[in-house]
Amino acid sequence: MARPPITPEQRRAQRQAIYEAAADLFGTKGPGSVTVRAVADRAGVSQGTIYNHFASLGELQRALWAVPVERASRELEQLAESIADPGERIRALLVAFAQFVFDRPDVHRGAMLYVRPISQPQPERFAPEQLAFFRLLTEALEEAGQAGVMSVPEPRMTAELLWAALHGALALPTNADIYELSTSKELAERMTSFVLDALQTPPSS
Repeated sequence: MARPPITPEQRRAQRQAIYEAAADLFGTKGPGSVTVRAVADRAGVSQGTIYNHFASLGELQRALWAVPVERASRELEQLAESIADPGERIRALLVAFAQFVFDRPDVHRGAMLYVRPISQPQPERFAPEQLAFFRLLTEALEEAGQAGVMSVPEPRMTAELLWAALHGALALPTNADIYELSTSKELAERMTSFVLDALQTPPSS
């Protein structure tokens, strides 16, 4: 006799159990421990059941960060709307991004510092504009360039460069903690000022 289909409530409970198992593994053993086998064992389900809820391991891992990232994105949207001056908006976005890292080091480590093992397939790639931070930063850079307050010939590439610079400042003290370096907060503040000063358009004589 065929097994009766699970109810919507049971399906939601399954998904929640899988999510909680993945979150617990990450919190106790680190991102490398979040494998399909380990999550299935921890949640008490089959590996196939996991794929009934998440298309891939990468999708399950991203689900761990979905709620805090979505909340931060809404806050960034509100921040951007409240600042008319594009130069001030750029600085505020960079400062807010750094603060998110300080407030949620778990997300920073899991989503941004985690290096995928070569043995794992490359995940599906998405346009960075799907992230509110990157989209808002690009828009502000474009406005600043059009207003002539900054030299921004390529807003999208400049957004990538600013993100890369800030990411490096935030990550270096963690990834190279055998060296006596400044704190992430100190590096992020100085890097933000350094790169924004470099973009300023000198006043015409």
